[in-house]
Amino acid sequence: MEIDTKVEAQEALRKAFVIALYHHWERSARKWTGDDRRDHSKLAIAVEALGDPIHPRLEAVRDLTNLLKHDNDKWGQQLIETWPDVVSGPRGHAGGRTDWYRAVRLTDAHMTEAFNIVGASGPIQSLSPS
Repeated sequence: MEIDTKVEAQEALRKAFVIALYHHWERSARKWTGDDRRDHSKLAIAVEALGDPIHPRLEAVRDLTNLLKHDNDKWGQQLIETWPDVVSGPRGHAGGRTDWYRAVRLTDAHMTEAFNIVGASGPIQSLSPS
């Protein structure tokens, strides 16, 4: 039982980190662009207009974040299209609803991928002296 509790806590922590990671990008992008848009696509376009890259899979991180926050069929279906690997758990039905939050299973590799995607979406800091 103790192991199950720790695995559950680890899963919850990974999900919380993904949400925080994407929202950090979103808040940062608003600062970079001076644009308070809440529309992901328009914000990404504004970042690219500054000459900064947007990783092609950033939308998948957005979809994952929105599914974890809203736990509904709209974001569940969207995530299956953009990042099907993270939806592998049981999709139980509580009261006729799909439990999408529980269906998401994030591995260390998924977390690394999410951090790499967000890290490649915006201004790139060079570590070498200019």
